[in-house]
Amino acid sequence: MPRTDTPGSNRSRINSTTDTDKAGRLSFHRPQNANFSAELSNPTPFEPWSEAGSQDMQERALSKWQNMLREYQMPAIEEALLDFIAQRKASMVDAWY
Repeated sequence: MPRTDTPGSNRSRINSTTDTDKAGRLSFHRPQNANFSAELSNPTPFEPWSEAGSQDMQERALSKWQNMLREYQMPAIEEALLDFIAQRKASMVDAWY
């Protein structure tokens, strides 16, 4: 009887419905998820990076959150919600905690 799990057979190939092969090893079935690049990382080579000001991760993070705060816009609050808040505040006694 011939073996069915030889390297050229279908049994040894990765199961197309999962991300593991028959032995339970992680496969590369979904390569679009395989590489993750952090948003603040900088893959620029040393020379262009140093010519551009040598900005490290901490400086990039600082500029990112400052930019996020600068661009933030408060969501609109409906008039009915503001009326409800005013009614609730009026119905409660002010308490100091």
